[in-house]
Amino acid sequence: MIRFASTNTNYCKNQSHYCDLFNYSKRILLTNPDLATPKNGNAPLDVPNVKRILIIGDPGIGKTSLIKTYLEYSDNKEVTESSRFYLKMYLTKMFFNENIYPTYLVEVPPNLPTPDRIRSYPLVDAVVLCFAIDEVLPASTKPG
Repeated sequence: MIRFASTNTNYCKNQSHYCDLFNYSKRILLTNPDLATPKNGNAPLDVPNVKRILIIGDPGIGKTSLIKTYLEYSDNKEVTESSRFYLKMYLTKMFFNENIYPTYLVEVPPNLPTPDRIRSYPLVDAVVLCFAIDEVLPASTKPG
């Protein structure tokens, strides 16, 4: 489960949200995008040591909403959804073992043919699978 929460540590005092991906001693923290892709649509593709996290799931499941909620769009920081690429790429940064890594959150459009989707998976370092829990639970466990 991905959980968003406010931080209160001195280290993350200036960061408004973090994403606690694992409940282990080693945490991965995703911060708001100080490295946000400029509005002009020219995403820098030659970022050194960049990591890529693929966000996948059924159409309409909320992948884009999850990413946009995490990135907290504002007038000052907006990422690009460039139509020149098959993949939507959102540039942010990740903290892991006290190191900072530039990170792309990569979303595969729902209209991309299956062979193209499969080819995009080897280009990433991690995958986040989005799904609706109410669609996978048996009817007997659903409220109402």
